[in-house]
Amino acid sequence: MHGSERPFVLKPALSRCSKSILELCNGDVYVGSTNDLKRRYASHKNGDVASTRSFLPAKLKCYIGVETEAIARSLERYFKSGSGKAFAKKRFWQEMSTDGLV
Repeated sequence: MHGSERPFVLKPALSRCSKSILELCNGDVYVGSTNDLKRRYASHKNGDVASTRSFLPAKLKCYIGVETEAIARSLERYFKSGSGKAFAKKRFWQEMSTDGLV
């Protein structure tokens, strides 16, 4: 992350699986699941992930911690859909005003 830019975070206290949403350099959205967010994000940044390698740099825009793999997979299906990608772009990384409202 650069400077004050921070990803949007939703994380329950006992999360076991993270859902990450990256913005690729071509403006597209990448959605994935992991149980080790730091390792997985480093893999993307280093070009070790075939599906994002050609679209670097990628920015971590959001991650969501959930309790189960089943919930993570359900969220992944949604965020990979057209409406899920549109929701993420609109709600998770639109510039926020000083009062926190878009």
